[in-house]
Amino acid sequence: MLNIQQCLIPAYLLFLLVTSISSLDCDSLYFYLRNVSLDGMILLRKMSKGEFPLQCLKTRMDFEFSQELLPPNQSLTDVKIAIYEMSQQIFNIFSQNYLPLTWEEENVQKIQIKLDHQSEYLQRCLEEDEKEKEVLEKEDEDEISYSGLTVLQLNNLELRKYFKRIGSFLKEKEYSHCAWEIVRLEMRRCFYTLQKLISQLK
Repeated sequence: MLNIQQCLIPAYLLFLLVTSISSLDCDSLYFYLRNVSLDGMILLRKMSKGEFPLQCLKTRMDFEFSQELLPPNQSLTDVKIAIYEMSQQIFNIFSQNYLPLTWEEENVQKIQIKLDHQSEYLQRCLEEDEKEKEVLEKEDEDEISYSGLTVLQLNNLELRKYFKRIGSFLKEKEYSHCAWEIVRLEMRRCFYTLQKLISQLK
């Protein structure tokens, strides 16, 4: 297995990424996020040359992902928060102790970099959204955000439980090759879900 420490992003590269993020306007957020999710799906496919190992067919796991984990009829800011939370959780999965030696280290690094870059960009745009909300009258702001915030917090809690089940599955299977292949497919599903969320930002 490949020790994840070998895949950590070099500090100087992160510095360059953060510098480039600061030059991006939040009006371009949709296009950037869309490209990251598409690239993520492509990279995950490349990891095992697009094929699911036949010896892993007996390994099955339902992580109980539900569309109810996503924010229903929420504001664009809430959608951004959901995308941010899911991006962070996917990043955490690929920061587990060990990855299969059959996976190309470069592809893992690219996914980590893109997710880190995406989270930084989202965080800055969410901060801008918060500043815009401050111009609203406090009473109206409280009335609008209370119920939506409650729903969003519950959704994020369930989303974290979902990813915790994935992490527990890997640990239980001792980070075996087949376990990672199952998780790889699940992460492709997550990137597909990210695409659906991102489409709401058009």
